[in-house]
Amino acid sequence: MTGAEGDIAMLLDAPQAITSPTPFLAPDTIFHLSGSTATSHSAQDDRIQAILAFLSDPEKARACAALQVIETPDFKPANAPSSLARTRGASAVVDDMSDAAFRARHAKPERMEKRLRHQEKETLVRDRRRHLNRIAALERVNVARLVPMLAAREQEQGRAVQSEVAYTEHLSLLQERLLAEAHATLQRYDTLLPGEARASSGASAQRVKSRAPLSTRLGPSLHELSNEVCTLYPDRTRQHPDTAFGERVPDYLTRSAPFEEAIAEFLA
Repeated sequence: MTGAEGDIAMLLDAPQAITSPTPFLAPDTIFHLSGSTATSHSAQDDRIQAILAFLSDPEKARACAALQVIETPDFKPANAPSSLARTRGASAVVDDMSDAAFRARHAKPERMEKRLRHQEKETLVRDRRRHLNRIAALERVNVARLVPMLAAREQEQGRAVQSEVAYTEHLSLLQERLLAEAHATLQRYDTLLPGEARASSGASAQRVKSRAPLSTRLGPSLHELSNEVCTLYPDRTRQHPDTAFGERVPDYLTRSAPFEEAIAEFLA
């Protein structure tokens, strides 16, 4: 007895419920046994007939034809190599994780960065040297030479002309303030360039140590100007009205006045 026949036998042999006034199954119930070949063919024929009856309706036939056209799209795992897009610049060298490949990839950016740092340092060195030259030129300024120029400018602007001492004090204070600002800027350069600062200080000390007793400077310093001593060569370098920066005076300016008058008549 198959499983289906056992279920049917169990249903037939089961006692009727006390509360049920009618039998559990109708007397005319038809049972199809799966083991029976004739019954299987008849059930298959019935199913085919039902399908044909369903498809005999034109609307239902067109709906079934439309459903057959629909196709489920194929899908691939996200980590599949064929589904991953090729990135720009990707090559076999990028995937190489060896030390040589790493150095080859980063060598060019590192060289560019080093070159840029070197250029920035060279720019700072040039600016520092230019600033040192400006400080030296500012220290060599002859304040007395600038007094007539300041008085003339004040007179042109319609201001009251003051005494020469007042103008000298004003210019001296202005020079000190400019020198203080210049030295503060120089300290900032020295902070950025400690090597240049040490080299500059060492070179200055070496020049002072090896300086000859007779100086060959082209002009006097502020200290010498304040003491009214130009250089160790007063006959060659002197405080002339036309020398604002203490430069070296030519030979014809150090000669006597009669000679100057004679040469002037000769040139005329």
